[in-house]
Amino acid sequence: MHNPMIEFDHAVIRVNDFILAERFYQQVFGGIFGDDLVHVEHRSMNSTEEYVHTAQTGGTGARAAEADEKRGLQTGEPVRVSGVRLVGIGQGSVQIGGALIPMFLARKHEQEPPPEQLRGSPRHAFPVTQKQMDRAIEVLRKHDVDFEGPVDHPPQALVKRSLYFKDPSSNFLELCVPAE
Repeated sequence: MHNPMIEFDHAVIRVNDFILAERFYQQVFGGIFGDDLVHVEHRSMNSTEEYVHTAQTGGTGARAAEADEKRGLQTGEPVRVSGVRLVGIGQGSVQIGGALIPMFLARKHEQEPPPEQLRGSPRHAFPVTQKQMDRAIEVLRKHDVDFEGPVDHPPQALVKRSLYFKDPSSNFLELCVPAE
């Protein structure tokens, strides 16, 4: 009996740096699937510093500059205010084919897995053809991304072969060739 793949609407990941995350997903997944299938979407607030500044001043751009001027902060020195309530969060997204992956800027540091750990959960898995799997190995090597695999699975598994790696924010990723 045929078991159709069920698609999902989106999967959310936390990132530490939007610029690195966007570059990674555009270059690595664009190299595997083709740049025409990978689109980096709107981004707001690049860094935690910008996020804190926005929460303290009530805005970005001219509005934030005006608030800084009123508070006598033209020097560009970082402001240290205790008890700041952070509202909203930096966000952006990447679309890989039909899969939407919203990215949210981490509000606090969480301990990453050790660098040598390339498999773990939660992880996001993307189905690929064997040809795309072969291309993925070349792309990952080109961009100095550590990976594990390809790993062959038992004949009864739903996935024939997998390749495991992490993005710059230590999110676990998997490319898998579905079993026929």
